[in-house]
Amino acid sequence: MQVSTRLRARPGLPALGAALAAAAAFAVVAMPAQPAGAAAVRPPANTNPAFLEVFVDNVENLETTSSTAEAGVTAAEAEKCKGDWQDLIYAMTERQYAPDLFIVQQVSGQSQLQTLASKMTELLGFTYRAEIIADPSPSNFQGSECTAKHYQTNGIIYREGRFTYNPAVDPHATWQAQRLLNGSCTNNTQDRTKGVKARLKDQITGQYVSVASVHWPSAQLGGPDCADSNGSEVRSELNEAEYNGSALKIWGGDSNITDLTSTTASSASYRSWFATMNGDLSTTYYRDVIFDDCRERTSDVHSAAFKQCLITAKTLVGTNRRIDFLMASRNSSALPFIDNEVTVDPNVADQADINATGSDNGLYDYSNHLAVGARVHYAATG
Repeated sequence: MQVSTRLRARPGLPALGAALAAAAAFAVVAMPAQPAGAAAVRPPANTNPAFLEVFVDNVENLETTSSTAEAGVTAAEAEKCKGDWQDLIYAMTERQYAPDLFIVQQVSGQSQLQTLASKMTELLGFTYRAEIIADPSPSNFQGSECTAKHYQTNGIIYREGRFTYNPAVDPHATWQAQRLLNGSCTNNTQDRTKGVKARLKDQITGQYVSVASVHWPSAQLGGPDCADSNGSEVRSELNEAEYNGSALKIWGGDSNITDLTSTTASSASYRSWFATMNGDLSTTYYRDVIFDDCRERTSDVHSAAFKQCLITAKTLVGTNRRIDFLMASRNSSALPFIDNEVTVDPNVADQADINATGSDNGLYDYSNHLAVGARVHYAATG
């Protein structure tokens, strides 16, 4: 895959494409040569029994270019809530296959999760289902920059035809992530930090897949102090009997904590939660898809070059931080083969919109969080 080199100035933000091109260490979505305004070429459905096409993203309440300031919020603060969320779906149309799963954080409720699934259905040409949600009607969350972000929950979108899900039969549940309170890790109370898990049946292989979406508490609430506990809880939730027997276990989300202790590669070390969760650093649990991509490029996982690869794979616009993760394991915590890893650069997503429609609002990103995608294989080898 290619590294995007298209540059665009963003008010108050560095040109992300320039940083990626300079590092040249991490893959982003490759753009096919199409004339501007050409009809979008929809990718085929993935009917390969060997792997699943999976994405994860904190979509930040599907930001639009028309966000306005509410009472008591400055115009500058309201500007933070603007975006062009559909660009990510256009980028998905330029993958080899349409996604089988999209693990989502920060939607405002059932209606917005359905809006996202409906747009995927429209642009990708296959039916996407939006029944799996942590809270269909979350309570008000104060403290965000604008009204559009005051209601937050998490969900899982799947492609009909690849998966079936029957909530009356298939296991599904929610749990609350933890934060530090009075010196102890205790359940947070925000709807935005309620995880959701479900077991889906792969119609092609006949096997079950357990999937979870998580959003851990922010630093202001002491979430990072409980990252070890939250990682352990994810493992426990997906190790429950109904889920542990699945051929694949996949989780993704916004951890609000990085994998490394520093953005200077030579002095960075792995945080304990990540080292424990990551099956390529420990003896069990999950394979992190971006870590796996870097591992295929640089074999020494403790070298500065390897850690620079992880730093380059940042998932927050305008930073060197990676706080959005996609991880998978096979049954009994064995590690699956992963390939076609991608972090979707906003510039590339903008170009995908141009390729499909002939225009794009270049001032805004699809989200401040960059989506991560990969093919997750059922087997240990591809």
